[in-house]
Amino acid sequence: RDLRDPTCTSSKHSHIHRYLLDRSKLELLKVISRSTPVLSSTMATLLRQVASNTGFRALAPHTFRTTVCSSPFASVRRSFASDGDSRVIEVTDDKHVRSELASADGLVVIDFTAKWCGPCRKVAPHFDELSKEFQDVKFLKADIDNEELGITLRLHSVQAVPTFSFVKDEQLVSQLKGANVEGLKKAIAALTKQK
Repeated sequence: RDLRDPTCTSSKHSHIHRYLLDRSKLELLKVISRSTPVLSSTMATLLRQVASNTGFRALAPHTFRTTVCSSPFASVRRSFASDGDSRVIEVTDDKHVRSELASADGLVVIDFTAKWCGPCRKVAPHFDELSKEFQDVKFLKADIDNEELGITLRLHSVQAVPTFSFVKDEQLVSQLKGANVEGLKKAIAALTKQK
């Protein structure tokens, strides 16, 4: 019998069948990881699990980060970084978001973004500049690939990036989708009554 045949009932054959499937998934994910500029955290987790289950030491969980997050990723992280004067706060989880919203005195603008998103990288420096221009507004940046922000993403119904949410008194008052810098500036000015 073909060991890849799912109808194979022998426990030894079933074990080999699972191993071959896991090995196939691993090979597929390795190809995807080479062709994708940045792995999402979900894909990275899956790749770690498959590597762990199949016993491949080259991609074992303790070496995974070094193996996958090599030079191509460093350049993306650099392009995503803010300069020293930026007032943008990168939120790390849902609790962090709640804390920042609760401590805000006025308008909060949340930039829902992703490292792999070209328009997000294009608008990022303008978002930093707006954080300096509108000193009475709190600016947050949330990476949609961060699994710790799941509740926040659902509450804001984020379906595209970049998406900008405008929050007052912990309530969502408006949203803007797309890398529209002028529209973003006008929305902030209107919501803060600044000219």
